[in-house]
Amino acid sequence: MKQFITTLKYIELEEFKEEYIELIPGVKISNNVKLKNKILTQESILIMGIIESEFIRDSNAFLIYEYDNDEEIFKGHSNLQILERILSWIDDIQKNLWLIRDNCVCCDTAYLIHSENEIPREASMSRLQYQFNKSTGDLESTKFSKNDLLEFAKYHDDIETHFHSKESNSSNFMLQKNFSRINRGLIFVKQAREARNLAYKVSNYCSAFETLFSTDNAELSHKLSERISFFLKEDFNKLDTFKTIKKAYGIRSKLTHGDTLDIKQIETLGELSYKIDEILRVCFNKILRESPLTKMFESPKNVIDSYFDEIIFSQ
Repeated sequence: MKQFITTLKYIELEEFKEEYIELIPGVKISNNVKLKNKILTQESILIMGIIESEFIRDSNAFLIYEYDNDEEIFKGHSNLQILERILSWIDDIQKNLWLIRDNCVCCDTAYLIHSENEIPREASMSRLQYQFNKSTGDLESTKFSKNDLLEFAKYHDDIETHFHSKESNSSNFMLQKNFSRINRGLIFVKQAREARNLAYKVSNYCSAFETLFSTDNAELSHKLSERISFFLKEDFNKLDTFKTIKKAYGIRSKLTHGDTLDIKQIETLGELSYKIDEILRVCFNKILRESPLTKMFESPKNVIDSYFDEIIFSQ
């Protein structure tokens, strides 16, 4: 038997009375004390260490994955390789959880406990080398209900199934020609969420916009602002959206060219980043939840150009 466990930071589970919810096959999120103590036996604590074990015991939310030693998908892999593979699944979960709401949920150190005859013999440990922060740069907990997580589990499966069909999982190189432009955009959002400097955060958000909406470099900021404002005309005021995107590109331009920001720009970075993050989330959800839009945004550039010519000039 092998048992994987890691704690989750900056998440608050509310209305959560289930033993667990399965986010992907085998990987379960829980705050159940009995389930946690099933793994944290005296033998496991001796292998993992008292400080690490107590940290897990005191956590408000954790992820677990249990399987037999002869699991087919892990044959020929070392325990550390298995641990890294499970962490890559969790990396995708954390990437896509942003689609539900702005958050900085992130797993901490992860452990894989190897048991023989129900007695723990070995423990491997690893972790993802980043910490998210919210769009404003803050580190604070976000609430997720049982219904949020049930909805997310289905949504996440649909999303990753689509990326798999495009040979665009996170294990693939994001800059290869046929990589999904939607997942490439989400990866730029992930990089924005890792950035503590708000100017870098806004810059990565702009890269996500470009990945989705740009087809050439001509009049880039104006064209993108126009396309996004018309794309979201039913969700936001077009002029407000246009001005917000242009302002974000002004920040990005100064950052890219090594220029400085005046004090007013610096003071409003948090508000701008929050607005951009919100606009991007609506864009991605609209694209991913409507099959015709998903297909269109994965199409060649001329198809995307025709789509935006239609929605802009047919008004």
